Amino acid sequence: MKKLFFLAATLCGAMAMNAASFTGFDGRDGTLGTQIHDNNLIQNQVNCSLDETDTEAHKYSIKNVTGGTPTTFTMGGITFTASDANADKELWKTYGTYIQANGARRTITIPTTAGEKVDIYVQDALTGVKVEGLATTTFDFVSSGSEKAIANTLTATGTSIVIYSNGTDESSAKKAKIQAIIPNTGTGLMDAAAAPAQVKKIVKEDGKMFILKDGKEISVLGF
Repeated sequence: MKKLFFLAATLCGAMAMNAASFTGFDGRDGTLGTQIHDNNLIQNQVNCSLDETDTEAHKYSIKNVTGGTPTTFTMGGITFTASDANADKELWKTYGTYIQANGARRTITIPTTAGEKVDIYVQDALTGVKVEGLATTTFDFVSSGSEKAIANTLTATGTSIVIYSNGTDESSAKKAKIQAIIPNTGTGLMDAAAAPAQVKKIVKEDGKMFILKDGKEISVLGF
């Protein structure tokens, strides 16, 4: 019987499963402002400033500081855009539970893959909001009330889902209080997919090396 020598418990990197297409954010427990304050959740700011206007509640104001168009930033891998050339104008508001578009001509772009399901929680019901990247171009977001929100599950048809307000006919979108945008995986907020497969690197008695992955022998060349 050939002896097996276990040299490593796990191989990482290429053998790990791909990460989810986006991380998302979740403010339903009231910690969204704290996440922003402590974890640098808002990133990649272009033509905008992030001002903490109420340290007690972690209320933030995102303003256009240059008058440039567009103004963008990302939050949890999701891109927020405002096409407004007025300098020093408040574009978005963030609180401990949600982020809100302050005015029209705002977009929220969620990176996806076709068929991916995304749960979007809104604090106020929104009717007829324009959405791209779905089978339909409008979506009626349903809320359970002003304090709590329920999941609105959207299924992407392409590389992104875009929620936007770009004129008076879409004015309801500017009232959007978004509490959470997360992958619909059944496991809550995720940065990566399921745990990688169990992999062990083994050297046989004759000096040949192979990999044992989920009980199957694979050569070090990958076959």
